Amino acid sequence: MRNIFHLRLQDIELQAERTIDRTLQTKPIAIISSHHDNGSVIALSSEAKEEGLFNGIKIQIARKMSHSVRMLPYNQNLYRQVHESLYQTIRNYTPLFEPELFGQYYMDMTGTSGLLGCMNDVGMHITRDIKNQLNLKSKIGISSNKLVSKISTEVVPETVWEIKNGNEPNFIAPLSPTFLPIYKEAFIKKVIRFLMLKSISQVQDILKIPQLAPIIFGRYYSHLSMQAFGRDISLVHPLLEKIKITEQKVLSQDTNDYQLLQCIVRELSGHIGFKMRSSHRLAKYIYIEIHYTDGFLNKKRSKLNSNDDHAIINICTSLLKKVFTRRNRVRSLIVTATDLFPASKQLYLFNQKETKQNSISSALDKIRFKFGEHHIHNGFSSKNYH
Repeated sequence: MRNIFHLRLQDIELQAERTIDRTLQTKPIAIISSHHDNGSVIALSSEAKEEGLFNGIKIQIARKMSHSVRMLPYNQNLYRQVHESLYQTIRNYTPLFEPELFGQYYMDMTGTSGLLGCMNDVGMHITRDIKNQLNLKSKIGISSNKLVSKISTEVVPETVWEIKNGNEPNFIAPLSPTFLPIYKEAFIKKVIRFLMLKSISQVQDILKIPQLAPIIFGRYYSHLSMQAFGRDISLVHPLLEKIKITEQKVLSQDTNDYQLLQCIVRELSGHIGFKMRSSHRLAKYIYIEIHYTDGFLNKKRSKLNSNDDHAIINICTSLLKKVFTRRNRVRSLIVTATDLFPASKQLYLFNQKETKQNSISSALDKIRFKFGEHHIHNGFSSKNYH
């Protein structure tokens, strides 16, 4: 039986800010993208929420609603240091851990009970170490898989909560179907709303009817059946074996300027290519995800058959045209390369263009290794983007 931990540090940005400045402990604070009037709120303390503010609100409006909230700019360097310290603490317990969202980690503790003891006690030791060493509050969910462990840290208030093997369906049954990852699929969301299914137990009841469920849920039937009964066979991928590379940019000022967004995508794509080449890997797919200020999300993917900057940037700028379909302002952009696999070196006899682009990327990488990743970028003429 597997023992998978999900470690969650709620509002990690707020906790980090209050750790370095004790005067902020009880004051209403907001983490913001920038101090510009068109910037937005990224995270809020409970005190700030009591004053009527909410995530995503414009800075100009937030200032009019509350004069007492302390607005702090997004401190990326501080939060990166917090993560590096967390990595060191987690490594004391297992080498198999996987960062998920910001402030969330999966830990594979399978086979450690004989050495470390009861899993519930181990979870308490981990949260205590994080509190003592970093002065950060955390909680841990324990189950036989990643899905249920993550859900437990989202809905259970206790510091450590363990779901025994075999009890996963009963644990998630009373919860809303929105907790299932597959609910994000437009078709599943539409069906569940149409059938007015308010709990996962109601979904489970339909799935128990083999003659009916495949007709209702179509090609999503098998995946939904797995998740609705708390089954998940995905592995915890350690840092050295992570199956995707992600680059994200939170805009200091929300914008719908296509030329600016195109420049940002080129920059993020270059970082993706550099990291792929540094780890000697290729990716099967590359995604662009665009987040608008009104909460709308648009996402597209394309196949990727090279790791040189020219190919990646051309594909990503082409994807940008497909996802940038609204006139609303954009808050953030994410570029992700997935399904990574080792790259094997090949000699091209006829494809001179590809060899030339690989050589250019290699030359740029030497400069990046020497002076830093952000000191040089690959530039193209405008004809490449039309």
